[in-house]
Order: sequence, then C-alpha cells, then structure tokens
Amino acid sequence: MEQLTPIYDSTAAESYFSFNQMEKLLSDSELLLITQRLSATLDLQWLINDYFELLKGRLDLGALEFRAQQFCINLGAPQGCQYFQLQDCRLEPFQSAQIKYHFQRAVGGRDIRLLNELHECLQQPLKNALCHAQLKSLATKDHLTGLGNRASFDECMQRHLGQMRRHGHPFGLMVLDMNKFKAINDRYGHGEGDLVLIATAQAISGSLRETDYAFRFGGDEFCCLIEEADSTSLLCISQRIHRAMAQDPLLARHRAQCAIGMAKCLPEDNAISLFQRADEDLYRAKQTGNDVLRFA
Repeated sequence: MEQLTPIYDSTAAESYFSFNQMEKLLSDSELLLITQRLSATLDLQWLINDYFELLKGRLDLGALEFRAQQFCINLGAPQGCQYFQLQDCRLEPFQSAQIKYHFQRAVGGRDIRLLNELHECLQQPLKNALCHAQLKSLATKDHLTGLGNRASFDECMQRHLGQMRRHGHPFGLMVLDMNKFKAINDRYGHGEGDLVLIATAQAISGSLRETDYAFRFGGDEFCCLIEEADSTSLLCISQRIHRAMAQDPLLARHRAQCAIGMAKCLPEDNAISLFQRADEDLYRAKQTGNDVLRFA
C-alpha cells in the first residue's frame, strides 16, 4: 500500500524530519553544480525532466508528479510502494506548487535526506521557470475568452506542420466566424457582446477533444487545430460546436450561430495555403447557408 508522508512543510513550526543537525550527504560543491545545472533552462517541462533524470541517477525513483496552478507534469510510472509529497509555500506566488515522489521500494532515512537536499536545489530554478511559464501563458492567451491568441495559433500551426512533415501526423484546421455579431454589439452593447464571445469560446472548447486546440483569431473569428483529422472527425466536431451553441441559453437568446470552414492539411501545404482553403470553405458555407445545423 502506498504511504503518504510529507517531507517538508514550510508553513509548519517544525519539519517532520530535522536535517539541520545532520551532516549533508552532498558536498557544497556538488549542490552548487546541481543547482547550476537546473538553472540552465527556464522551460518548465525541460526543468522537471532534467530534475527527474537527476533523481533517478541517485535514488530508486519510479515516478514524479508536479502540480502548480494550471501546470501539470507527470513523469514515469507511479506504481511504487511508497511516495512522498511536498507542498511548498516558499515558491511564492505559487503557493499551490506540489511535487509527489514515487519510489519503487521502501525507502530509509538516508534516501529521504538525499531527496531533501536535491529538492532544495530545485527551489530557485523552479520558481524562475514557473514565473517564465506564467508570463508565456499570459502572452499567448486571449484575455477575454481564455483561448489561445493569434500568436499562440501561429506557434501551434508551425509545430503541427513540423510534426506532419517529420512523422506524418495528420491534422486539420477549422475556421469559425460568427453570424451577425455586429448586430448584437450595436443593439445590446459591447458588454453583452463580450459575454456572447465568452459563451461561444466555451461552446467551442467544450466540443473539442483533449488533443485539439482552440484559438480566438481576432474579433468574432475563431480557429481550431484538430489532430488526427479526417473528413468524418472534422464534421463531427463542427456538429458538436453547433449543438453546444444552440443549447447555450445566452447564445440561444441572441440566436447566435457561426459558420465553419474546414480543411485537412496536405503534404504540400504551408500555413498560408491551409488557412486559405479553410477560409474558402468558410465563405462557401456562408454563401450556401450550410453554417446553421438544425437539431430536433
């Protein structure tokens, strides 16, 4: 049976284990080198990966789970017989930061002491990486809807194109444009228009799979990048979006609908050609009136 044991709680008057009176297992020079190694990157994923590899080289560690606000990283297979959890308030303003260490066997006092020393080396590099990740997240999210913004879309598009060229991973693009949104703004004001955009974003993101991505492209235009896309999956997702919008009370009251253009990425495509084909499909949908689906 797994055992939950806090290693250290900086909010408590005393630790469960007192290391101050014990001789360090690692020399100051070793600790400095480890801290410098971990400080070499501001990328949160790379940092946690490197820290996990460093731990595995010194401890019989099977898995590591990291949580901090919206950030979540799981490494290894948590099937060990014992784990330790740290919720460390020294990582201000990330008071919810938590690391869970899974061991593959029962551990003794020496293992715990060594883990504590290695964990201490992580503190400042981790705080720096979390601040960087938070700033990057703010820079790539639309402040109103919480979806990715145009910069995030461009970056994600290039990543998908690279993966398709290297590994043949298919993906598709959906371009969405709201109908008569200007009329809502003009009649009810921009505050109500913002609520409509937020509800639309929620309907879109709630209709996607975990592997798909949604973005606010600008104004009342949205885009989705769909992994492992084919005609059937793109059509299915578009139907889910229309259904979700029709079932939302605010959107239903305003009769807010959207037209959707779709295109599957071809080997010869680049970002411009793929977007152009999806945009042309969007135009055809608007011209033919096929943008509104009716459900019983």
